[in-house]
Amino acid sequence: MDHRLSQKTRRTVVRKLRTTGDLAAPLTAVALFTLAAVVAIDDGILHRGPQTSLMDFMLRSFAICGIGIVLQKVAIFSADVIDTAESEAAADAALVFHHLREDLINGADPDRIREALASANVGSAFSALTADLAALYSLTGDDDSAEELRKATAKLRDADQDIALRRY
Repeated sequence: MDHRLSQKTRRTVVRKLRTTGDLAAPLTAVALFTLAAVVAIDDGILHRGPQTSLMDFMLRSFAICGIGIVLQKVAIFSADVIDTAESEAAADAALVFHHLREDLINGADPDRIREALASANVGSAFSALTADLAALYSLTGDDDSAEELRKATAKLRDADQDIALRRY
C-alpha cells in the first residue's frame, strides 16, 4: 500500500511539474503584457510620478523573461529526474502483477491466470530483459552483476517453461 501511495504521489508531482513547465511561457507573456499595460496606464493616462524610462522597462522585461525561462527549465528538469520512463514502465508492470495476485487471493481461477501469463509470454520477455541487462553489465566490466543476472535469466527461463506447461 505504501508503494502505491508513493507511486501516486510521485506521478502527481511529476504531472504538476510538467504542467508548470508547459505554462511558464504563456504566464511569462501575460506578465510582460501586464507590465506593459501598467506602465502605459501609469505613465500615459494617470501621469503619476516620474515616467518609466525605456531602460527600466527593458530591465523589468528581461527579469520577467529570465524568471520564466528558469522556472520552465527547472520544472522540466525536475520532472525528468523524478520520472524516468524506465521506472514508470517497471512500476506499471509491478502494479499489474500485484493486481493479478490480488485477483488470485480473492478467488480467481488459477488456471486462467496461468494461461494468461503463458499466452502473454511474460516469462520469456522478463528473461530476455535480464539477459540483455547481463550482457550490458558484462560490457561495462561489472562481472559480478552480469553473473547474477545470468543466473536469474536461467531461473526465469525455467519458470517460463513451467508456467507454459499445462498440468491437469
